[in-house]
Amino acid sequence: MFHHHCLVLLSLQFLLLHQAKTAEVEIDATAAVKYQSCCVADLRATIANFYNKMTALYGDPAFPPPQKLKIFLEVRVNDTGIGMSSSNGGTVLKIHWAGGEDYINTMVKSWLLSASFGPIAKFKNDFTDRWLRDCFISYAYIYLRDGSDSTDKKRPNTSDRNKDPRSVPAKECAYWMNYVVTKVDGKPDVGQKVFKMARDGNYTDLVWIDLTGKDVKQLWDEMK
Repeated sequence: MFHHHCLVLLSLQFLLLHQAKTAEVEIDATAAVKYQSCCVADLRATIANFYNKMTALYGDPAFPPPQKLKIFLEVRVNDTGIGMSSSNGGTVLKIHWAGGEDYINTMVKSWLLSASFGPIAKFKNDFTDRWLRDCFISYAYIYLRDGSDSTDKKRPNTSDRNKDPRSVPAKECAYWMNYVVTKVDGKPDVGQKVFKMARDGNYTDLVWIDLTGKDVKQLWDEMK
């Protein structure tokens, strides 16, 4: 009876998540006029698709992700790089760049897509679990995004025995996360379970042993 009750609860949770309204993505390009006709609609659709997909994977009825994102695009002709800021819990993003191309370049898109996962990845112990949050954001962008290519999917060098996922760049940690999620003991839901624990404030490094039988360092060292 208990097992049946749990299955019912999980099914209800799944239905609640997938019946949720799709998020609204508003883009203000008044400071990037050259992109209004060519590119804004596609950018809006790309971000909405990614955000809704991540909501379905990692959202929770008890912690519903925001249903609206607002993005401001700004072209600065003399800009020497690219910059972005966020406010209102990460639901308002402002990005500026030189805008020398006739399209919105890959760097701008990658920053916006990665940042859009931020409002979903709200971990209760954000300071101590910062490495894990950054790892999930990078993992979502590189491995779960529709149309993702292989340029960022490079295996980290694990020859340095002093390193592990907690001390490497987010891109390398993302490779490790994908390895654990797809290769270890056939448990593809490991990532979602760890994410939920971190969001609820219950994450410790021991969860990897509980879920896979191996600790963080073992999983890193054996990674292929």
